[in-house]
Amino acid sequence: MVNTGKTKSLLRRPKIIKAVQLLDNEKVYSKQEVLWSVQRVANVRPSFPGDDVQIKLTVHAFKRWNERVGPHIGFAQLERLLNQLLAIPNRITMNSNKRAIIDSDILFVYEIEDQEIHIITFIGRASEQPVLQDPRTFRELKFEYNERLNLGLSEEALKKQQLPCIPVEYIQFDGRTTSYFLERYKFQDGEESGSIIYVKEAKNLQLISSTEINPDNPYCPLLNRSVMYVLCVMGYSSFVQAHLEHHKPEEVKKAAEKYEQKARERAMRFLQEV
Repeated sequence: MVNTGKTKSLLRRPKIIKAVQLLDNEKVYSKQEVLWSVQRVANVRPSFPGDDVQIKLTVHAFKRWNERVGPHIGFAQLERLLNQLLAIPNRITMNSNKRAIIDSDILFVYEIEDQEIHIITFIGRASEQPVLQDPRTFRELKFEYNERLNLGLSEEALKKQQLPCIPVEYIQFDGRTTSYFLERYKFQDGEESGSIIYVKEAKNLQLISSTEINPDNPYCPLLNRSVMYVLCVMGYSSFVQAHLEHHKPEEVKKAAEKYEQKARERAMRFLQEV
């Protein structure tokens, strides 16, 4: 039961499409790292079905990651990261048959066998290789040819790369006319730590806005009613209450009076039935 209490009439219950919790993800990021990762996903594209399949990393692909993508990472850690990304829609998207992209940046070649996605090779980062920034070039690259291309990064460039950020919670839901994609991350900047939430709004497969929500600051611009409902689902009822009191004090007051009136009426009916 969602604890919306006296503000329930001011919220709108959306249709939940998908909800993912990655509670085993203990990674803590800086706010800048999260912002960089969130901004990478520019549009809603066809994603791999992540519910019944899993990614298997080949030794060759692992070698290419550490030569062309970076930063350096262990085999098991990389395979785990890829499967976490697979569980989140729009993070790994299909560019064409046997070609896919991570966060609109990291390009790879894959094959599907039974319920497994085998990553054959990583081609590189579009952000680092201008030749890969044209989607047609990537789609038309032959595997044998791309293996002969000099797509490796210098050791210095590899060290500067950032791994894709993984949220601890992801919720996709639909409002009346738009779709929403909410991600919650854990962050730490110096002595400041906590959670940071990003909500993306999309219409006709195009992202139209991205909103940052600090659960410790309810005085941000007024949020959508469906977004506030989902925040209550996540346990941020106090934030939503303070947010509404800041933006709509009169409506909150009227909703509280109506709520209390109904509560008194229920109590009187109960006493009459006893």
